Amino acid sequence: MEAVMHFQGELISDAPFIEAVEYAHSCHHEMVSGIFEQTMSLKESMRVHEELLNL
Repeated sequence: MEAVMHFQGELISDAPFIEAVEYAHSCHHEMVSGIFEQTMSLKESMRVHEELLNL
């Protein structure tokens, strides 16, 4: 029981760090998703321009 209480105390003290890591992961995911969407949009735009130049 003492080991469980010790482990619980460690989890509580690590909570702010865990939340910060989860927040950073979420921000990173949003950034990567946004960049991916912008890249796909740019790729499509370039394809359209290439088609127009070939007309």
